[in-house]
Amino acid sequence: MLICPFCNAEVESFHPKSHLLSEWMYKDCYDKKHTMDNLNLSNLTISKAQKGMYKSIICPECEKETQKYDNYASLILTERSPKSPEYLAVKRSYDEPLYNGTLLKISHWENFNFLKFQKFVFATVLRFHLAEKQSGLFLLIDKHFKKMLSIYKQHEAIDDESYPITVVKFLEGDAWKPCVVLPRINKKDGHHIIEFSGGGYHFNIFVSSASFHLNLWI
Repeated sequence: MLICPFCNAEVESFHPKSHLLSEWMYKDCYDKKHTMDNLNLSNLTISKAQKGMYKSIICPECEKETQKYDNYASLILTERSPKSPEYLAVKRSYDEPLYNGTLLKISHWENFNFLKFQKFVFATVLRFHLAEKQSGLFLLIDKHFKKMLSIYKQHEAIDDESYPITVVKFLEGDAWKPCVVLPRINKKDGHHIIEFSGGGYHFNIFVSSASFHLNLWI
């Protein structure tokens, strides 16, 4: 028997193909030959692929659960289903403030399910951490893995402070827009972060214990 690292249940086998990044995040990445580049900035490698990356790391039930959150993120972050209740529920407003001499484009979102969105981000990080661990590497130290997993498993209480998330949408024509960047450890203004990109977005998850003000990263 195996112990699923997500739910701690005893299972006969793990899901054979748990996706590390959701398939929708590869949108606009394919070339004319239907191949794409997977960028791993941790070891500075680029691999050609015709589909996303998969590993056998969690049980089938946990994989099925993560797919629900991946799907929710795709509905609110993309226009793949513009008439879906999830997409229509989000109230979006826009602003263009001047910050340190630079004109920014900022969107403010209301009325979306933060718990589901957070679970999508955390599941992506946790899955990739487990995949890296199979190769003797790591994305999170043990205490952060356990704490992030405990937040992921919460169904009601919101904890948006332990691991704050920032999201940047790439503009049309940006060289990074069609790229998928696998999760990696990085440092930003003295804070340790996990970052990854896909589907036209760049995600930062702050894992520093030091406090900070989110406006510094708008």
